[in-house]
Amino acid sequence: MTKILLGVLLTLHGLIHAGLAATHVPDDPASQPRTFFIRSRPLSALGLSEAGSHFLGLILAALAALGFIASGLGLFGVPFLATSWRAITVDSAVISALLILLFWHPLLVIGLIVDAAILASPLWLQWPPPSLGY
Repeated sequence: MTKILLGVLLTLHGLIHAGLAATHVPDDPASQPRTFFIRSRPLSALGLSEAGSHFLGLILAALAALGFIASGLGLFGVPFLATSWRAITVDSAVISALLILLFWHPLLVIGLIVDAAILASPLWLQWPPPSLGY
């Protein structure tokens, strides 16, 4: 049961990344609507245009989404993903955290907390243990 629940949660986390790439930021209604991953202060400071930042944001969001969905499918027993779901999950959480830090918005703090928990589980807490068949 834990395996299925964890698979569902990872898949949902991936779908949230995909949704955020298309969702408008709830800013001032008088301003022009924009999606979460368009403006990045760190990337602007490096000289990257808004279009370039948006492209990079979409690529990172797609990688995180696909990675978390692949992790969930691995937990559901998809043969070529079942043995590597942990590594895919860690990689996806790192990409997701990078995405959030580059395109910071206060609403994304929840995602950063989730990514930290995802990284802490297999890396430091050794959960779920391999002996459970995960």
